[in-house]
Amino acid sequence: MLSLPDPTSHSLVADWVELAASVDDMPISRSVVARAVEASAGKAPDESFISDVWSDLRSRHRLYNPARFTIDDATVTPVNNPRSRAEYLTCLLLSLYGVHDNAPAKLFERLTCAAVTKLLPARALVFGWPCAKGRGKRPGEQTLLGRLIRDFAREAHERYVEQPSSRYKDRGVDVICWVPFPDGRSSQIVLLLQCAAGHDWAGKLPVPLEAWIQYIHWAHDPVRGFAVPCVIADSIWHDKALDKGILLDRVRIVNSVADGVPDAGLAAELNAWVNAQLMSND
Repeated sequence: MLSLPDPTSHSLVADWVELAASVDDMPISRSVVARAVEASAGKAPDESFISDVWSDLRSRHRLYNPARFTIDDATVTPVNNPRSRAEYLTCLLLSLYGVHDNAPAKLFERLTCAAVTKLLPARALVFGWPCAKGRGKRPGEQTLLGRLIRDFAREAHERYVEQPSSRYKDRGVDVICWVPFPDGRSSQIVLLLQCAAGHDWAGKLPVPLEAWIQYIHWAHDPVRGFAVPCVIADSIWHDKALDKGILLDRVRIVNSVADGVPDAGLAAELNAWVNAQLMSND
């Protein structure tokens, strides 16, 4: 059985239910969930705790499109979508177990990049540190970040001004997305996204727009955004949006790539990573 890392959080237990049901392709009952919580916590959970887990799952069921599971008073039953199974399980595994090295964080950035280009008629590129191979700085350039900002400004037809200090690696931005007009001019929708794949996402600072206005003289200021593999609860949604900008949580990401990511290489990497994680957590 998949390990349950935190039996005290009804949100993480709900993640565990989603993951276990999808991986085993079997219904999971309230009694099975209660036994799993007891095995992890060392004591039986209160009925009110299991009710909170079920409340979380009902809320998520209403948000997923297409549905990832069905739910009644006693049972959660998976509805697997084979075209985006790896994308969904990647988010669940990151939400439940967090990140322990850079590789899954980079996979999540690429998944977010793919999702946002499916969600919007946009162009997007992964910008976070460390950058993809072959994108090192050129001779005479102070920083790789400076080169990336200059290249983006040229491609998006925005006015480059200056590069950041050499102490910055990505300046809080992991994915840049923009919606170009056919005429190729500036004054367009630009989204500066930070991706947070770990459990510490709530404490991360938002994208520093005031700094990015220094580097590029935008014809129209960009919008900040924030992507996480968990489902952000309704109780904190509004406050997190005010703080961090446009939110892309697991629901929005997997809904956007319901037919799977278009990049076959990324799809294969996600599938390989998911299989490796399931073997290690079983």
